[in-house]
Amino acid sequence: MKGFLTHCGRARPVVLIMDNHDAHISLPVIEAAKGNDVVLIGFPGDTTHILQPLDVKVSQTQ
Repeated sequence: MKGFLTHCGRARPVVLIMDNHDAHISLPVIEAAKGNDVVLIGFPGDTTHILQPLDVKVSQTQ
């Protein structure tokens, strides 16, 4: 989470899409996301290869 937060910019909320591997989901990660206005979205198990998103940033213009 530290590496993600330092590189995602200051605009909030931010969405972090990840697989649901046990090593990626823990109470400290959830608390850090909640405290930094990061929305966590997890792929269902064994679907990452099907649902693989493009490595792009979606930003909202105002």
